[in-house]
Amino acid sequence: MLERTNQNDEITHALSTLSTSISFKSKQMMFDDNRVMETILPALLNELYGYSLRDLNLERHNYPAIDLGDTFKGKAVQITADGSKSKMVDTIGMLEKHGLNNIYVDITFLIISNDQKISYQKQGYNITIINLSDIAKDICSLPTDRFEPIYNYCESQFRSYFPNNKQSIFQPIISPSKDPGEVLSNFLNCNGIDLSDSWYKATVNDVRDNLIELKNILAQLNDDQRWFIFKVMDWSIKHNKDDMNEYCIVPLSHMTTGMHNTRDDYKVKNTADSLESIKILYYNEESWKYDFRHFSISFIRKIEDFNYFCGICVFLNANNKSSNLKDIIIDCDFSFIN
Repeated sequence: MLERTNQNDEITHALSTLSTSISFKSKQMMFDDNRVMETILPALLNELYGYSLRDLNLERHNYPAIDLGDTFKGKAVQITADGSKSKMVDTIGMLEKHGLNNIYVDITFLIISNDQKISYQKQGYNITIINLSDIAKDICSLPTDRFEPIYNYCESQFRSYFPNNKQSIFQPIISPSKDPGEVLSNFLNCNGIDLSDSWYKATVNDVRDNLIELKNILAQLNDDQRWFIFKVMDWSIKHNKDDMNEYCIVPLSHMTTGMHNTRDDYKVKNTADSLESIKILYYNEESWKYDFRHFSISFIRKIEDFNYFCGICVFLNANNKSSNLKDIIIDCDFSFIN
């Protein structure tokens, strides 16, 4: 089978399966996916149809009538699992009640469930009713240069719905998380931290709480994100021993070596961007210390200038426990830290 044909099939299967999943969950009054779709779909619809939609609920909680809006084009999108006529009538009524019909007259109802599409029009509006099947069809009809970035985005956001769900390029493993030890004397000693010194405005409990916070953040990341962090720390332990207590870095070239297609390149960039957005990862063209492009990771809390990622690297190296890095970062098992 041609690769493009296979990708078309994957997109169609993923969005079809997603519709079915949302249908079943909606009948059980489980609407979390509906809200998540409101955050995912603006970028997809903008790229696919040339809109400038924004998630209006981010601007105002429970924004009335519509979910996404493009004020320049007067375009509004209501994302709904309810494809009934009464839902559409109520939406237009709410739009008019809040005076939003003065801004938005081009209305799209995007049905994300398996509800049947109906016909509905109202004078003064251009109303379109589409579902995820229509979106899949429009994506599959794109030329290659436009198809690839949208396919990559869908694969990233809807990965669990793709057939033959591919493993992460960083070899994902998921395990339950475990808290660090109670005393942490070994961890503190390896990092030269003497909490009895009045300079430190922290206690052992503070340090342990910070480690647990980091563990919980890691546990909420996806597989690609955790493996990305792992590779940064692994490189630092192996190649940056002299400065490991201050810098946890990896050259950009090390992260991209061996990747020869746009899909893998996209995953690296997308993963890096996602970690930058939560202020854990930073990209540097160069610095006073390093004259090559690199990523650095940082997690600083109670103790000023103490980077917990560096602290974990120093601790593992000092105790010849580098092999436990995977347990800590990938499996979120901080019980190795004592």
